[in-house]
Parts: sequence; structure tokens; C-alpha cells
Amino acid sequence: MKLPKVRFITAFCFCLAVACSVATSAQYIPIYGSGGDIGGGGGDIGGGGGDIGGGGGDIGGGGNETGGGIEGDASTVARYAQFLRELMNVNVLAPNDGSGRSIAIIDSGVSPDFRGLSNVKEFIDYTGEGCRLERPCDGHSHGNAMADIIHQVAPGADLLVLRVLNKDLRGTQDSVLAALRWVIDHQRDKNIRVVNMSLQVREFGSSHAGDEMRNLIAKATQNGILVVVAAGNYGQSNIQTLPANSEEAITVGSMSHNFTLKPNLHFISEFSNLGVASVWKTESARANSGTRATNNHVLVIKPDIFAPGESTLAQIERGTVAHQRAGLLQRIADSSDEVEVRRLGNQVSLVPGALDDNWALKMLTLLKALGEARTLAEIKTIFTGRYKYFLIDDQFTFLKSTSAAAAALSGGLAVLDQAIPNVDPVILKQKMMETASDLNLDMYAARADYSGLRGQKPIGVVNFGELYRALLNDVNSPRKHQGESRKGFQRANP
Repeated sequence: MKLPKVRFITAFCFCLAVACSVATSAQYIPIYGSGGDIGGGGGDIGGGGGDIGGGGGDIGGGGNETGGGIEGDASTVARYAQFLRELMNVNVLAPNDGSGRSIAIIDSGVSPDFRGLSNVKEFIDYTGEGCRLERPCDGHSHGNAMADIIHQVAPGADLLVLRVLNKDLRGTQDSVLAALRWVIDHQRDKNIRVVNMSLQVREFGSSHAGDEMRNLIAKATQNGILVVVAAGNYGQSNIQTLPANSEEAITVGSMSHNFTLKPNLHFISEFSNLGVASVWKTESARANSGTRATNNHVLVIKPDIFAPGESTLAQIERGTVAHQRAGLLQRIADSSDEVEVRRLGNQVSLVPGALDDNWALKMLTLLKALGEARTLAEIKTIFTGRYKYFLIDDQFTFLKSTSAAAAALSGGLAVLDQAIPNVDPVILKQKMMETASDLNLDMYAARADYSGLRGQKPIGVVNFGELYRALLNDVNSPRKHQGESRKGFQRANP
């Protein structure tokens, strides 16, 4: 089917080989969540994956392997959250926890059993399905997972949930634009400092809707809102999707940490998009040392920063699409019956809206594998990789995605804003890139051509400790930023 010259939004998730290219004059578009590969990041905890938190060998020290995943407790989940904060060096900002800040989450909602529900201060449903603050919903669990990651990093922050995706992770681009307008309109009365977007608009040239989204992102940034977006999970060397290729947005890639805090063992995730982004000129576009103009657009390197996006533990709602898939994968990992594994494999292929935008292509490989003469071990490896654990306590799963990375960064930015309030987004983004920890680039040296663009290879992993110190020095320095306002720098004790 030939695609028309229109946009469609994804949230870096799975789409079946059908129904992925619909866009009508009514601006309806398939939208997919950007959660990446549910269950794909768990690793072999206590075995090949390493010892989380330095303690117990098995996950959390107390997890027992069962037929339905592994059992966990509050300490298990807490230790993963602690490790996530340590990887970004957010702990140095303690006791700040994001209190007094609001983070808007444009996604698929949150569930009634979301463990951070008391922090949810607003719930607006743009899907027309009637969910609200008194009756929240997320039939997929993608938004719930993103909110949970944010809550792990910034447990004191208020969450404003703007639901634009239904249980199949579909919605309209008008809803996304409306959500962005709401964020801008309510920035002051809701004290919105960060907006997290796990959405993707694939463009085939300049478009009115694309320009409007870019202009809204630029306006939000100019108003002091940090717009955090996921880079995408295609493993591509160029980024031609919105909002990831918005120059003003903070585009986040995923790094693999191998359960260590050593920077030289931080790698760019294989699935993470990385490379040159073409940014179409808008009324807010501006030329600076980090861009190179062409006839109708500027070129920038994206992502701007990397954050932990693998083996990130997040809560999903029982009975949702994400939970269904994670449960099937867990049963495949646990099973020793070839007939059962083949049957479960066929069921996995029918689950809609799974958290991985390469899932359609994977399904072709998986279904082909089921039809070929393969051993049980080979089939299980194709479906589950090297991973054993997909569910903890039947409500937490591992994510492997740039969405998880973006959510982690959003939480960290809210904590940082409590420590040093109201830093101009342009200055903060620049300092964040300057203070990033090194990434090991050996495996991905040929991923993209960066010649003529900033003269540098990909930015490193966010380091909130170094970022805080750099901003603090800036606050105490009488030097003004040339060409930039020192908007609202305030000092707070971390």
C-alpha cells in the first residue's frame, strides 16, 4: 500500500503489518506507545544480569522463580528505583524529590491501581472514552509504565495525565496538539515544568500539523517548559519523526548499563535511534553554532542526551495489553513443552499494541521460525532472547526502550528544578550536554555521519550531579550568557 504524503503518530511501539498507514482528512492517525520491548530488558537477574543493588543474587535478594515470573516485594522494586537514580546521579540532589513541580504526561493514561495515583492531580481524556481523574484508565499500560518510571525518580512531583491514546495505542493528531496547548495554557496555574511525550509523527515532507507541533514545542520551551521526547526504537541512523527531530525538544536516547555504574561500560542501546535529524524551518527556527541550514530545514544531531532505557522496571496493570504480552512471554520462558511454546508463540503474535515499534517485523521472523524445523531452545531464544524474567509480582515488567529513558530523564529534571528552580530550558539543555558522562562508542562508531554538525560524536549519559554543579556555578557567576537571558535562576539547597 502506497502511503500518502501525510503524518502518522506512533509511540514507538508495535504495530501489526496492517493498519499502520492510515491518515484521513479528519486527521485520524494511528498512535503507538513508545515503551519498547516489554520484558526485553530484564536480563538474567542474579545470573548473567548482575547483582542489583549489591545484595541478593536473585532479584531483590528474595525473589523466587515461579511459573508466572518471579515473586517480589517492596524492597525489590525500591532497589531498582534506587539503581535507576544512581545511574543518572540524581541521588546527589537529595532530599529534593520533585515536590512542588508538575510533570505533564501525554500518553495512554494511568490505571486505577497505579501506585503513584495520589500524585495524579489532573486527568484529561482526549480519546472520547470518558476517563477522568475520578475514574482513570489505561487499557494498554504504556502510559502507566511511563508514569511509574517518572514517579520512581521524582516521587514528590505532581503528575498531570493527558490521555491521547486508547488501549490499542491509537489516537488523533488533533488530540496531541490539544494536549500541548493545554500544557502551555496551564503552565502557571499548574506549575508545569516538564512535559514527557512518547509520541512519534512520521513525516513525508513539511506539513501543517507538523509545523504546528514544532511551533507548540518551541512556544513551550520559550515559556520555560522542558519538553522531553523519546528518540525512537528503530535503530536508525537518521531521525525523521516528530517530536524527536524538534530542535527545541530534549530528545532522549537509550543506553545500556549492564548493571554497573562505570561509565566506560555504558553503551548506546542497539535499538536506539541515533544520527542526523532534518528539522523543517518554522517561525521559531533559529540558526546557531549547532545547526547547518539547507534549503528548507536545518540539520541537527539527535538524540541530545542518553539515559537508562534498558532493564527499567515499571508497573503495568493486570489485564491490559502490555500485561497480556508480558505474561505470554513469561510462560514461554518458563515452559519446557515444545507444543506449548509454539501455541503460546502464536498467541503472542496476535496481541495488539505491544511495546515495541519493531514488533511487526519481529512477528514475521517469529512466525516463520514457528513454521520451520527448530529446536525448542532455538524457538524460546527467538521469542525471549536471553531473558528469564518478564513479570515481578504479576504487576511489574522490564522495559527496553527510548520511552523508558525519556521518562527517567523527565523525573530527574523535576528533581533538578526543585534544587535550582526555573533555569532557562536552552541553558539547561546546553549544560546537560556539556556535563554528560562518556558513552562507549566502539560498537556504534559507524552509525551515522556527523561531519559538519557540531564536530562531535553522540552526546553522553545525563549526569545530574555534574549538571547541578555546572548550573550552580552559573548562578554564582556574574558572567552573562551571550545572546541568552539568565531567566529566573534561583538557588536551592539540594
